[in-house]
Parts: sequence; C-alpha cells; structure tokens
Amino acid sequence: MYHDLLRRRELFERLLGIDSLIAAGVQAEGCRCGGRLDRASYPRKPRGLPKGLDREYARRESFCCCEEGCRRRATPVSVRFLGRRVYVGVAVVVAAAEEMGVSQGRVRLLADLMEWPVDRRTVQRWVSWWREALPRTRWWQGIRGRLRAPVDPRGMPLSILQAFEGKSPEEAVVGLLGLLTPISIGHAG
Repeated sequence: MYHDLLRRRELFERLLGIDSLIAAGVQAEGCRCGGRLDRASYPRKPRGLPKGLDREYARRESFCCCEEGCRRRATPVSVRFLGRRVYVGVAVVVAAAEEMGVSQGRVRLLADLMEWPVDRRTVQRWVSWWREALPRTRWWQGIRGRLRAPVDPRGMPLSILQAFEGKSPEEAVVGLLGLLTPISIGHAG
C-alpha cells in the first residue's frame, strides 16, 4: 500500500514545494541580528527518488547572514530529508513501514521501486532506528501524546501512519514527515 508512493513523482514534488515554503519563511524572517539571510544551500546526493527529480533534490536549502561578524547559518527544517541520511525521508518511512521481517525479496522490491540498490542491512538499521532509538528521544516523548490514537513503538513507523485515521497513505506520509521536521536538522534529542 505505502510502497506505491515511492514512484509517485507528485508526492516528491509536493514535498519539494513544502520545503520551498518553509525556506522562504526562514529567509524572510532574517537573522536574529537583524541581517539579511542570503542563500547558502549545500549539495545533497539523495537516493530513493523517482527518475528525473535528482536536480530538484540535489540541494538542501540553507541560508547565511550577510552581516560581517555574524555570518550565522540558518538551515530550515525539511520534509524531504531526515538529517544526514542519504535516502530521502519518504524512502526511510515507507521501507520501514512495509517491513514485516526484512526478507531479501522485500528488499529487492524496495530497490526496484526506488530504482536504487538498497541493502537489507540498511533497511534493518532503519527499522531499528524507528523502533529502538526514536522512541527514546525527547521528540517522541513530546509528540506521542498529540497523536489521535495510541502508537506502539514496536510497530513504528506503520503504527504512526495508522494514527492518521481517515487519511490517504500519501496524506499520512506527508503528515508523518511533517512531524519529523525537528529531526531533519538534528533536534530530536
């Protein structure tokens, strides 16, 4: 059900649009010192994208203050990227949500859908992150009470996606990626 999203170019374009709006807001706000924020994006080589989106996803929005002596960097949160992970957020969510025992056949299916080789150990690390590391973070402690339905950490991320009751799979994934934005800049605690 969720794995079909890996080929939906429209989903990836939608996430790009959300990130662009977030970045525009950060830039318009300016630096804490009052200076203007100039574009200082940095390159990314993300995996797990549908063909043809490499260029659009090849840069992570970031800004730098133009004031001499300040030069603070402002990197907006992102629904496309989960921190420094090489694979895009959608791939990390979907691969771990589809996991029902990481079989070689399932990993091959994911690799075909992402049109990029993904190793079984990589998917297992993602599942471990969702089910062991993430539930121990301050982010999870703060967010779990805001979800409509109780979430079993042993079934994450699927159990979080299911908490978006009445939403389509795409809406649930976008909602979850929105919740994960603090992690995109390393503030999960």
